[in-house]
Formats: sequence, C-alpha cells, structure tokens
Amino acid sequence: MGVLMMLHAMPLLGLSVPLIRRIATGPEDASREVSNAFALSLPMAVLITIGVYVYGVTQFDAALHGPLDCLALTMIPVAWILVAECALLGLERMDLITKVQGLEAVGRLVFGVAAIQLGYGLYGVFVCIFVLRALVAVYYALSSVVPRVRWALVSWDIQVRNFREIPTFIGIVILAALVLRVDVLVLEHTRDLAEVALFAAGARLYEAALMVPTMAAQALMPTLARMLQESEEKFKQMFREVLDHLMLIGGLFAIGLAALAGVAVALVYPSHLQGAGEVFSWLALGTVLVMVDQLLSSAMLAAKAQREDMRSLAVAAVVLVLALLLLTGPWGAQGAAWAILIAHLTRLAMRIRWAAARLAFPELPGASVRHLFGMTMGMLGLRLVHLQHPAAEPVWALMAGLAAWYMTARLTGVLRPGWWRRLRQWRASLQAAR
Repeated sequence: MGVLMMLHAMPLLGLSVPLIRRIATGPEDASREVSNAFALSLPMAVLITIGVYVYGVTQFDAALHGPLDCLALTMIPVAWILVAECALLGLERMDLITKVQGLEAVGRLVFGVAAIQLGYGLYGVFVCIFVLRALVAVYYALSSVVPRVRWALVSWDIQVRNFREIPTFIGIVILAALVLRVDVLVLEHTRDLAEVALFAAGARLYEAALMVPTMAAQALMPTLARMLQESEEKFKQMFREVLDHLMLIGGLFAIGLAALAGVAVALVYPSHLQGAGEVFSWLALGTVLVMVDQLLSSAMLAAKAQREDMRSLAVAAVVLVLALLLLTGPWGAQGAAWAILIAHLTRLAMRIRWAAARLAFPELPGASVRHLFGMTMGMLGLRLVHLQHPAAEPVWALMAGLAAWYMTARLTGVLRPGWWRRLRQWRASLQAAR
C-alpha cells in the first residue's frame, strides 16, 4: 500500500503543485492547464502500469501476480483523478474532494472486508481498490465542476514549460517519499523485526493524525497563492494570523494526543504491540511540527520558492538518516521517533528562516521558539506523571500537561487575554477571504 500511494503521486511527475497554483491564480485558463496536464499524466501512467506489471511478473510468486496486476491497472484512472483533484484544489473546492475520498474510503473498507470474508483475499481487496478508483475517475469526468479536457488546447509550448519544471518538483516528491519510508528501512537493519513492528504500529497512528493538517495545508495553498498575487501585504497578514493560531491550536492538539496515545494503541492493537504507545506519544509532538511545516511549505510553493522547499527537504532527509543510524541502535523504536522529531525541527527551522526573510517577518523565529517551548513543557509535565505514576489515568497526565503548557504560554506571552475572541474573528476573516 505504501508503494501504491507513492505511485499514485507520480503520473504528473511532481507538477501537481504548479498546476494547483496556476488554476488558483488563473481560473479562466483552467481547461487549458487541465488538458495539458492530462496529456502528460496519461502516458506516464501507462508507462508506470507496464513497469509495475513487468516487475510483478518477474520478481514475485504467481500468487501475487493478480494483486500486482490490479495495482498496475489503478494507475490508468489515477492519471485523470490526480489532474482532476489538482484542478478542484486550485478552484478551492476541497469540499468535493473530501466527499468523494470519504465515500471511496468507506467503500474500500466495506467491500474489502467482504472480499476477505468471501475468501478472495488480497486479490479481492485490490480488485475493490481498482474498481473504486475507476468509479471516482468516471465521476470526476462527468462532474460539471471539474474543467473539461479539450485536446485542441494541448500546446507544445506549455508542455516544454512543464518539462522544465519537472526536475525541481519531482525532486520534492522523491525526497518527501524518502522521508516517509527511510525510518523503517534503517530500523530493520539496526534492530530486530519486533522493534520494526512497534515503530510501524505507532507510525500508522501518527500518519492518521496527520491527515487533517495535511489536507488543511493542501486546501490553504491555492488561497495563499491567489492572495499573494492580489496583494503581498494582505498575504503576509493572513499568513501571520494563520501561523499564530495554528501553532496555538496545534500545541494543544499535540499534548492531548501524547497523553492519550496509550489509550489509542490499546483500542487499535493487540497486547503484544502495546509498546507502540511510547512511540506514538513521542511522535504526537510531530503533529504540530508538521502542521506548521505544511503551512510554510504551502507559502513557499505559493511564492514560487520551490528550490528552497526542496533544499529544506534534502537537508532534513540527511539529518533523518544520520539520526536514525545514531539513535535506533541503542533505543530502537523510540530512537526512531526521536530521529523523526529532530528531522522535523531541522526542516522547520529552515522554512522559518526563509519566511522571516522573504515575508519580512523577523518576529517569526522568536514566536516559534516560544510556542515550541510551551509545547515541550506540556510534554514534560505529562511525561512526569507517567514516570512517577505509571498506572495513573491518562486524564491526570493530560491535565498536568495542559497546566504546564498554560503556565508557560502565559509567562512567554504566547497566550494573551482575549485569545479565544481573536481566534473566532480570525476564522471569520479566513472564511471571508476564501
């Protein structure tokens, strides 16, 4: 499934971001951009389909040929789905994408379980995935909201422009995919498979927790791109407000998630994987880091600073590999979680440095440090409860963590009187801007 999700981002060769940005800033040209993007993604998807089929036939046992054939075939509808969803993001119609993906996820669960119960196993699951992907592609093709593909609008000049942008953006996609997968690759060489299982269990819950901030960042990117084109001052003001409130809400979310990590693991996993609670508890801190990182990344891409975005990803990837090699040997799965947090902080520091200079936002580094300090104190407060009273109810750890965060936030000026009223005003202004 990890390979499948990575392949689903590949037909556009990393050009999803510029496609979203162009449609957001020039909706009148949406049909032309969509037509040229699909003319690129379709042949790429066919090549990936052939490659996956050949690899499956030559490298796997016959029992896996059927599932891998279905995996290969999903690339054909994905060629259109990827373009259509980029267009919808550019048009700021995240609501439609959410509904379609939600229905698809429910269908995948229901029909996948049915396929397993009927004895079709992995082959049946992948058939369900392929059929649902095909249905989503048909729906987008028939939707009046998605711009139409008109082959007459396909232009050689636009394709040349696209190919010139591919190296930078495909580099971003590859680096992002590497960061998501290298932790398990290193851990399985430095420790045993039991540690890999503990880390993977905690990491899956962490990835689930990241779905909301990731989708929110995707939804904000076209809005930021449009506002940057209309007025840089308006863009800066909006960005500062979003960042401040995001760090405030994200800190509360991370502390709550860390306190309840053990409960979440106990609900989802069997007894032999309960150690994943420690991994998830540490990774919970990464949720706020990723929230802010995704926002800064969206701002960088909206400002056409994709090279700086790729540079921050590359440096963080190197730091992640080095930290994994140093920490996973002695500390196993928890060491891998710490390595991920170190890499997140490295990438975030580089993005904050860019924002402070490019957006004339000199107070950003200091504000970020104060927010992170409050979150760290909150984490220490709940960890102290866990260390002193391992059997204590999670609610006591949560209360201790929130109390430590609140006192630190008040002392450092992060939390000022009237913050709830300002939050409501900001939400109203954001809705008006969109």
